[in-house]
Amino acid sequence: NTERSLKKVKGVKSVTVSLLSNKAFVEEEGSDKQELAKAVERAGYKAAIATGGHTVDTIKAILKRLSIDKYFQVLASSDLVDKGKPEPDVYLYTAKKLKTDPNHCLVFEDSLNGVKAGKAAGMKVVGVNADFATQKQLDRAGADIIAPSLEAVIPLFKSGCGNCENCACT
Repeated sequence: NTERSLKKVKGVKSVTVSLLSNKAFVEEEGSDKQELAKAVERAGYKAAIATGGHTVDTIKAILKRLSIDKYFQVLASSDLVDKGKPEPDVYLYTAKKLKTDPNHCLVFEDSLNGVKAGKAAGMKVVGVNADFATQKQLDRAGADIIAPSLEAVIPLFKSGCGNCENCACT
């Protein structure tokens, strides 16, 4: 339950998205990606992309096609580190580039190995996947919050979301 778990993301200073291996995220046009990126920016968070599935050049092309490239200060690929997910290397690299303690980073992940990597890095992790069986796997892997979509987590970053005493927006 996303709403019940909002208090688990207190202390966040930066947001890392790792959904580029998700076909629906990459191929489907949709305002949810732009709305989330804008909400994260408006809330004053630094944002990054960290993926194991693409090179930095491919990340740039995907973000440009989705019209969200301007919202991300850091782009990181597992190609830039020694070990890929489930090892935390790509997330630790990203936190260093963001100049943010990993404990103050929030990761959006759709894969089991990605959740494991985010947790191993000491980050808070939102497991994002519409498939119920996958949501259960992400939960068992240690995701702090499970959400069926990016749209469901946008209120975490909007001021006046209605749950401000527990929300990351405060």
